[in-house]
Amino acid sequence: MIVNQGKRNRSTVELAGLSEVVGGENDAIRRLDGWAADVHAMPAAKAALSHCTSTELLAAIAAGSANAASRVQ
Repeated sequence: MIVNQGKRNRSTVELAGLSEVVGGENDAIRRLDGWAADVHAMPAAKAALSHCTSTELLAAIAAGSANAASRVQ
């Protein structure tokens, strides 16, 4: 790859920003892999939830709300 073919030189700030983007490649790939795994798990989770009673769902929601409230305090 040939760099700077008659183009103006980039500033140090621009180069630092570009380096940060390139340096974050592995993190971006990990996040995408995680999101893909989440999407893949959704049908099974939806199927499992569809077999729950309304009482079970309400209890799960209440427990989730209680956990969220305890993290905020």
